[in-house]
Amino acid sequence: MKLSYRGVQYNYEPTLLEVQESSSFGFYRGRSLPFPCASHVRAAYPAANLIYRGQRYATTAEGTPVSSALTMAPQPAVAVPTQSLGLAGRQARLQQLRQSSEVHHTNIERTLNHRIAVARAAGNQSLIKVLEDELHQLV
Repeated sequence: MKLSYRGVQYNYEPTLLEVQESSSFGFYRGRSLPFPCASHVRAAYPAANLIYRGQRYATTAEGTPVSSALTMAPQPAVAVPTQSLGLAGRQARLQQLRQSSEVHHTNIERTLNHRIAVARAAGNQSLIKVLEDELHQLV
């Protein structure tokens, strides 16, 4: 079939698929319609070497997993940044973590105190009790 797109002529040959009836049916405007399915089309999976939770495996072109502990070449380990730091770098990182934890704790406490003040202004005694319990757990 000859077609053209923006003045460019080309031949289009649609691929013919063998279809077979399936056991799946649907309904459209009250009529039962079977869903045809192609009989010889297979899903193409790329063959790949993969790692899941530290376990190496590979997939074939059919999509089936194959244990590949022996077939895959070992990949270089990725260094965690804190492991490559010296002692001073680790201590600096721990200091940063401590400071951020303190800031986080202060922000939570400030938010709880504000919520308690709003609950007192509204006169909600049950909410005040819950928030004060949460504040005592935080401290």
